[in-house]
Amino acid sequence: MWQQYNNNSSDDDSDEEGTKFEISPPSYIIIAIDIHPNMFEKDGDSPMAFRMCLEAIGKLADAILFETSEKNICPFAIVLARKDNIIFRHFKSNLIETIKFINEKLYQSDEELKKEYMRDATEEFEMSNFLLQCKKVFLDVTKTYYKRILVYFTNDDYPKCAQDASGMFTIVNESRSLSHADVSFKVITTTDPFDYNKFYKEIFEAIGQDLTEEVCLDVLGITGKLRSIVSLTEGRKRTNFCIKIGDTEHCIQCYKFKPCQKPRILNNALYTYDGQQVKKAPSAAVRYRYRVVNKFNVSQFTYDQGTYERKTLDVSVAYGYTFLYVTKVLVSAGEQVNPPRLLICDPRATDEDKQLFRRLWDGLVEAGRVMVCHEKATRRAKLTYAQLRPYVMDDEQVFQIFRIPFGTQVKWPKDVCDAISPPDSEPDQEIRDLAARLVNAMTDDFTFDMLVHEKLKAKKEFVKSKLFDTALDTTGPIQYTRKQEANQKLALDVDLVDDVVAVIPPSVKRAPKRRRQ
Repeated sequence: MWQQYNNNSSDDDSDEEGTKFEISPPSYIIIAIDIHPNMFEKDGDSPMAFRMCLEAIGKLADAILFETSEKNICPFAIVLARKDNIIFRHFKSNLIETIKFINEKLYQSDEELKKEYMRDATEEFEMSNFLLQCKKVFLDVTKTYYKRILVYFTNDDYPKCAQDASGMFTIVNESRSLSHADVSFKVITTTDPFDYNKFYKEIFEAIGQDLTEEVCLDVLGITGKLRSIVSLTEGRKRTNFCIKIGDTEHCIQCYKFKPCQKPRILNNALYTYDGQQVKKAPSAAVRYRYRVVNKFNVSQFTYDQGTYERKTLDVSVAYGYTFLYVTKVLVSAGEQVNPPRLLICDPRATDEDKQLFRRLWDGLVEAGRVMVCHEKATRRAKLTYAQLRPYVMDDEQVFQIFRIPFGTQVKWPKDVCDAISPPDSEPDQEIRDLAARLVNAMTDDFTFDMLVHEKLKAKKEFVKSKLFDTALDTTGPIQYTRKQEANQKLALDVDLVDDVVAVIPPSVKRAPKRRRQ
């Protein structure tokens, strides 16, 4: 809907400025993998669970290698559930060496991994001792932290050590000590069914956490879960959300970010073995303006800040977003004049602020309304108006931000009204049914892995080939089409389907379907 282009105008683009959202101090995460024999069993064509966990961790490390800043990453360690020597990779381990180490393990066969790591079924495994060692790994890090998270992958819902009363008593006591050390616990399984109530429900009660059942049945699901814990969203900026004009002491702490980022590689400290940055990125900000394209693709109009209207606004309004009133939807998706942005409540906000944020969101959804707010992106920026529309993203309540243009900012072409004339007649039910069947036939489970940026991928492969001393992958994109499948589903005339069904671009690959994540 919009395109960016450079502009040397003196107008302030306040959206490109602001206070960056930084997690300081960071969270520390331990990824623990059980080595019970059932983690080395294969279910049909799917690989064994232990290999899937290693592959997911490798994909995670490979992804965060290209993060723009270390502040976007939470340090993580890898441990194995065994008697002693549990550390697989430490917090201080070099990321490049970690990727090399995991790749070496993935090259081994299943039998070699079983021989090296699988715990014997008759071997005694003390869960309490394992939890104690994980706590010591956390305590070895003397730096300040935001959270400590222990993520445990297992397919054993009732360990042998918990089947007697004394063993269970010891495990519960050690679990309570995790809460005293400020450690939160997550249990993720790769098999279904998995009964959490047999053993782990009591562990969560001892820690003081709510039981959350998490099932990831493939590598894609495990990788997505780990990335949501370890890697943070890019481009976050702190901001305030004030409910009352002039009341700056009772603002809800929030942050906003752009879900769409530029496909680029920046120099960062993770590219080198010694952790030192080779070349620092320039700090000078690049100014942009936006050329807004009409949603009917017949013409375009420009977005200019109205100088007079901008000067008449009160500049003493608090930084961030200040609530004005509730109204019907003013700006639709095809009429926005800036990139999509989302406003989310800060996870470290007070419980009272979080509850107020949720109540505002629920009230707007029930009434079918939106909020209109003053928007002040920086403390020196001029005021604009913004529409905040309730939205759900990853099961989280957020607000989608639409900037409302001033009257002098929208310049419509004269012929636009003639070009957007309504159709002569309404389509009949047969055409509607045909369109619905075509859409259903071409619908697939979408994942971001299907959107491959070929140039960016080539750059990453080149960097990795230099870091890991491997051969450069020169394989071309995979050709893929859905026309034949659509023809079989619909059983319609071939000429009619050819007019509607298009070939998916070569850069798009079909991802395997997931039952549950």
